[in-house]
Amino acid sequence: MPEYPIFVKLSGLPVLIVGGGKVALRKARGLLECGALVTVLSPEFEPGFESLPGITKISQKYAEGWLSQPANPRWRLVFAATNNPQANGQVGTDAVAAGIFCCRCDDAGQGEFTGAAIARRGLITIALSTGGASPAMAAEMTELLANGIPQCRLEQAILVDRWRPRILASMADPLRRQAGLKLLNSADLLRALQEGGIAAGEQWLSTRITLAAGTEQQHANQSQQAQPQSKQLCIQEMDD
Repeated sequence: MPEYPIFVKLSGLPVLIVGGGKVALRKARGLLECGALVTVLSPEFEPGFESLPGITKISQKYAEGWLSQPANPRWRLVFAATNNPQANGQVGTDAVAAGIFCCRCDDAGQGEFTGAAIARRGLITIALSTGGASPAMAAEMTELLANGIPQCRLEQAILVDRWRPRILASMADPLRRQAGLKLLNSADLLRALQEGGIAAGEQWLSTRITLAAGTEQQHANQSQQAQPQSKQLCIQEMDD
């Protein structure tokens, strides 16, 4: 069965990595980048762990049931990343018993989830997986895709992040709001970005969204003015 890809918010949440080798180090770096509270359990650690700020290192081998000990937090994710398949299997078994998703870094078919190859360009994140068949291939393909993103698209992502909340806050009418949101992905915006960069795109959006918001406010004012007149006509008809 195919895997279901998701992006998980881990900022401020506890994550456990069992293992202190190169794979564990790579996982720790990626998790720290996302703001996770990372604990690494291993009798030995790669030298690169020394330069990682904010992680908790526990120098011991994994023992059956360790991750569910009362003194430990409720882990959101667990990574079994030792060089011992039996140890990784025990971590996976304990994680399943505790209702925690586990990534078996040595055997993608045995865990509850797999980690994708990731490339970030500004606000755009590309994550790609081969289902564990070839992590190296996934990493290479991810970089190829990321390097192919046009500059205008990177700038567009910045403007979308900046203007979408403004559109949602300033346009109450659903149809006008939908039209405003469509501006964020319009060919005219991309053309403005290609010709003049992000400053030109900003100006193009500002002009059109300000105009649309002003038109909506004018329509709302006219509707409010019409209501008292309608009420007055109804009263006159009742009097007649």
